Amino acid sequence: MDTIKDFFLEKKMAFICGILALACLGMGVLYLKKASAEEAFHCPVETLDENEELEMLDDSLIHVDIKGAIRNPGVYEMMTGSVVNDLIREAGGLMSNADTSTLNLSKKLTNEMVIIVYTKDEVREMKKNDSLGDASILDGIKENAAIIGEEAENNSPNTNEKINLNTATKEQLDSIPGIGEAKAQSIIEYRKTCGAFKKIEDIKNISGIGDAVFEKLKDYITV
Repeated sequence: MDTIKDFFLEKKMAFICGILALACLGMGVLYLKKASAEEAFHCPVETLDENEELEMLDDSLIHVDIKGAIRNPGVYEMMTGSVVNDLIREAGGLMSNADTSTLNLSKKLTNEMVIIVYTKDEVREMKKNDSLGDASILDGIKENAAIIGEEAENNSPNTNEKINLNTATKEQLDSIPGIGEAKAQSIIEYRKTCGAFKKIEDIKNISGIGDAVFEKLKDYITV
């Protein structure tokens, strides 16, 4: 009887050891795959001092002024990437007489932008006073009312043409001079593996993008 018990005990121990060995093997394979991916992209390892961390935090914030038919008009500190609708919520929401037909609520905010929320009466009066008709005045409002203070930035060369390496789609990346479909896919894989690009020079961590290629595309990209 003891012999039978010992036999089954040995079988049980062997089975458990096999399971543990397979688990260790699986974890090792996953680790090697991750390490290989990071090595393929030469992911940079950076440590930031306190001043650099504060500088990065400042770069992620913008200041925007909102006026007009809003509950709490004023200057607000917003995260980069926020849109007009986010600012309206931050400012307490719209007044009951506000007219949002003149605003693009999904428009991205930029630093020092001024947003003007007109009332229904103001929009009606502007339509009435527009000698060229309703469409003209509304087009002008939509183009200009929400971007006062943005004109200086828009007048600088290539400002609106730059593509953000951290948010661009594969198609947008493919449109950059010197970046084809394969490199565009590599940039997306780099973001997944290494995280966000800290500076545009990090794109040189992508295989096939050296100094010569970088010189051709650096004026078209941002982070």
